[in-house]
Amino acid sequence: MITRRAQARTLRREAATWAYLRPHLDQATNGEEGRYPAAPPGSGPSYIASYSKRLPHNAFGEVDPTAYRAMVRALVAGSPEGFEQIPLAHPAPGGRPLVNPQAGLAYDLEGLDGPALAMPPPPRIDSLEVAAEVAELYWMALLRVHGAVQTRPARQHAGGARGGDGRAREPRDRCRHRPLTKAGPSSGLWTLLGSAAGEDPWCGRS
Repeated sequence: MITRRAQARTLRREAATWAYLRPHLDQATNGEEGRYPAAPPGSGPSYIASYSKRLPHNAFGEVDPTAYRAMVRALVAGSPEGFEQIPLAHPAPGGRPLVNPQAGLAYDLEGLDGPALAMPPPPRIDSLEVAAEVAELYWMALLRVHGAVQTRPARQHAGGARGGDGRAREPRDRCRHRPLTKAGPSSGLWTLLGSAAGEDPWCGRS
């Protein structure tokens, strides 16, 4: 008689075999890593569109290429020691470390292994799709923070920032870039996006 303990081992071995026979897909990129050159010419890529949180950056927001390449080497090698060698903008103690940088190196005992799946390449930073997503995020922040514009006309105006094909349109400004006295992180967005409902609650208001 086969015990449940033995049957469980058999089933797990069969599942592991099927998972092993499943091909791992190649993850395609959008080619941005080396697309945007740094200044001066000939100094290599700027990595301006690549993930670089917690790494050192210059005054223009460009990541330190040495630190970026150290991070890439650690990710490719998958060695914990390599992650300890990544230069950080604010190293420990008291600094901000990378958050779960080795999470993608872990193995899941349930379901497919991570590299067995692949995603389409992300849109490029200079694409209309990214521009539309940025406009959408700005409008979400405005409609969430400023309850005065949480009206149907405001939402319709926000939707008008994107065309029927999902592409971004030029922001409409009914305030004519009028100076705003509303303080806060979104005041500049009001200046850019202008009226949300024909009569903006902040346009010309002191």
